[in-house]
Amino acid sequence: MLHLARRFFGFLVAAPLSPSEQIEIAVALDPQLRRLFYNQRHEDQRHAYEVAQRVSARPDRIDAAPLHD
Repeated sequence: MLHLARRFFGFLVAAPLSPSEQIEIAVALDPQLRRLFYNQRHEDQRHAYEVAQRVSARPDRIDAAPLHD
């Protein structure tokens, strides 16, 4: 439940990705996945980017993190 509350409030104050964060995503995803990622609202992009940061030590999951929702 706490996770969902954090996510909700994070959604309310989510800032668009910075240019450097956008580059990180562009490098991590192939073109098709990148298109899917950038079709999301910026709030969802922010959440997905933060999840990707948390799992970055697991390269096998880095593609899934930005699109996990």
